[in-house]
Amino acid sequence: MHRIVRRKLLGVRKNVEYNEKGQPHGKAAKEMQSYIGVLARTKIPITIPTWKKVDAESKNKLWESVELAFVLGPESKKMVLSSAACKWREFKSRLTSQFILPFKEDRELLSSPPQEYNFIELADWKAFVSSRLSEDWEVLHNEQSERRALCEYPHRMSRLGYAGLEDELLKTMDPKDIDRATLWKKAREDKSGNIPNEKAKQLGDRIDELKKQVSDEMLKVDGSNDVLTMALETSEHGGRVRGVGGYVTPTVYFNQPRRRRGNVEEAVRESVKKILDEKRGEREKVVTDLNKFLAERFAALEAALKSNSQPNCQAPNFE
Repeated sequence: MHRIVRRKLLGVRKNVEYNEKGQPHGKAAKEMQSYIGVLARTKIPITIPTWKKVDAESKNKLWESVELAFVLGPESKKMVLSSAACKWREFKSRLTSQFILPFKEDRELLSSPPQEYNFIELADWKAFVSSRLSEDWEVLHNEQSERRALCEYPHRMSRLGYAGLEDELLKTMDPKDIDRATLWKKAREDKSGNIPNEKAKQLGDRIDELKKQVSDEMLKVDGSNDVLTMALETSEHGGRVRGVGGYVTPTVYFNQPRRRRGNVEEAVRESVKKILDEKRGEREKVVTDLNKFLAERFAALEAALKSNSQPNCQAPNFE
């Protein structure tokens, strides 16, 4: 955080790289995601009920803060705000589960914000605690808990998500061997390479079987009807693609010709280059104008000095 603030004061921005699916990845992307989390926690009040209720001005300010610290294409705004929304909701959930519900029988312990989050205004904290201990919220909380319990195949990824997982796999695997079925399976493995969840383990074994059949040319895959879809035995949901992470739509992933998928990063790079060229042009114009102004001032000063140094050639007056 301190490094980012220091860079912003110096006007230095880090360039965020994108993978072939158009997802931000790499060291700068990790740093950016952490920064988005800090902004979401500190700039958006926890008293606002939902992200949809956050006003447009606050969202735009958050985007501008990220844009001042990192070089991003303008098309990344939706991604940044979506990430901020997730991190903001996770922060509120963490406050509730770790600092409110365990102490709901002892209200004295809920009189002030947690010390590590002392940036939360006291009035906001009290309002937030009150809302989290209300009967309406308890009903909503129970409904959400029941919905989460329906998740049959929980993943074990870090906050870096599928894009970060793919970066790690690329260090030891051939890129052509990393499809979304592989990512889906790896996301559910522990550090030892085992899948603790029994249902997920069975599906992982099924994925291995299907991939072998494809390799032996005994099975053909086509578009969204690939190994993962066959293993799960359910079609894709509208608006997202399983096994690849956020910000990737079915239209882009399945319908876009493969030769164009590899050009996504190039397109983003061109967009970033255009922005940098515009900024560079602005800086060059400022420098040119400044040099012109200084040259004119030096010329005027030099002329004035020459004028003052001329000897007085008038004949002396002896009268």
